[in-house]
Amino acid sequence: MMMKIVKKLNAEFERRKKINPRYSLRAYAKFLSLDVSVLSRILTNKSKVTNKVLLKIAEPLSLTPEEYQIYEKEISLHNKRKSSVLEFQALHHLQIEEIKIIQEWYHYVIMELTCLSDFEPTAEWISKRLAISETDAQLALERLVKLNLLIQKENGEIVAKPGPITEFQEQFIPVALRLRQKQVLERAIEAMDLFPFSERDQSAVTIGMDADLIPEVKEKIKKFRRSLANFIDKKSKNKNRVYEISISMFPWDNQF
Repeated sequence: MMMKIVKKLNAEFERRKKINPRYSLRAYAKFLSLDVSVLSRILTNKSKVTNKVLLKIAEPLSLTPEEYQIYEKEISLHNKRKSSVLEFQALHHLQIEEIKIIQEWYHYVIMELTCLSDFEPTAEWISKRLAISETDAQLALERLVKLNLLIQKENGEIVAKPGPITEFQEQFIPVALRLRQKQVLERAIEAMDLFPFSERDQSAVTIGMDADLIPEVKEKIKKFRRSLANFIDKKSKNKNRVYEISISMFPWDNQF
């Protein structure tokens, strides 16, 4: 019987080959940081997936904490050992509640919504503004307050911490950031049909470069992002909408 994690590995390999028919097993193994012979045996169900292998492939496969726990339990049962208390290597300093904030885009947006002049700290208002369920809106509010990412005053008012709040994302793990970045890119595509050009901007530059410059280029992008965020925060006298700058810029809410 093929394990769920092996089925997922095979499905992802097939997906990549459909995108690029020349995509090889060797390239897939390199992406997963596995020896090609080890991966080949796993995909053909000739070798078992170990906890060590699961730790390696969790980040490149963008496994959520919930998925990781399911696969880890399956591995323990499949290998007929008692389920070990094995932490997700990249999650040792984070709680599941914090991971949920990174994974779901609306947590970031709710934090920024609190800065808007017309913000109402109710699940109903947030639900309508972001087109999410009231349950998700309420749970997100409670989660953000619980983790002290938003502050709830004695009179019930919910306020944001000073500065561009969402900069805190940089401390988080790659697997969670990858999930968030995918959501941002998907929204950027939707925004091209949802909003007029006057309310968004999609731009890119194509340029040849020395690959050795990548670390320096990434650092410049980070500095630019922070500088721009600080500029916007200081110059915004009346915050009335939440935007994402990726460098695509578009509104998250549904205020047409």
